Parts: sequence; structure tokens; C-alpha cells
Amino acid sequence: MKNEVCLGEKCSICVKSCPGQALQKKFGVKSCLSVTHKYNLYGLLTHIARILDTSDQEERKKLIFDRTFSEIYMSLRTGDPPFRIKCVEVCPIGKKKAAVNQHPSEKSPY
Repeated sequence: MKNEVCLGEKCSICVKSCPGQALQKKFGVKSCLSVTHKYNLYGLLTHIARILDTSDQEERKKLIFDRTFSEIYMSLRTGDPPFRIKCVEVCPIGKKKAAVNQHPSEKSPY
């Protein structure tokens, strides 16, 4: 691509919306992964360890039926995190591109 499509500092919606604050100065991979890795195999093992380390039966039951556990399960099963990556979701360029690539029979949300 010859032209940049990102508006950079003129927009910076992605920077402000990043739950891991990974886009503050330069891209922080660890910050981004701290949010997204919750829903992969490592996240599942961490959650199971928390369940096994708990001696209180009620707390253990809460952790087993916790929303996080089902989100991790569905993410591993489908390959998709239970949320859209916020920086991509709020990007106005991404929204325009999605509308352009949309099938003509679909109604545009924009």
C-alpha cells in the first residue's frame, strides 16, 4: 500500500479503547496478550489451577460455573474469543472496509 489508511493521532480511538493499554506509546505485545490469552489453553489451565487450589466447596462451584470458564471453553471450541478485539471493533477505517466488503443483499449497519 502506498497510502496509510490509519488516521493516527488525528483519530486514536483504538488507543483509547484498548483494554490492555497496548497501544499507548509503541505496541505492547505483553499488554495485548494479557487480555487475549485469558481465552486460550493457558487461560484454561490457569483457571483449572485456581479451581483445584480452592479448598472451599462453594468457591470451587462458583469458579466451575463462572462465566470465564464457559467463555474459555467456547473460545477453544470455536477458535474465536468471546469478544471482538476492541481496537479493531472501534476503528472507523475497519467499519468502512466492512461496509464495502459486505454482500449487496445485507443491510449495512453504518
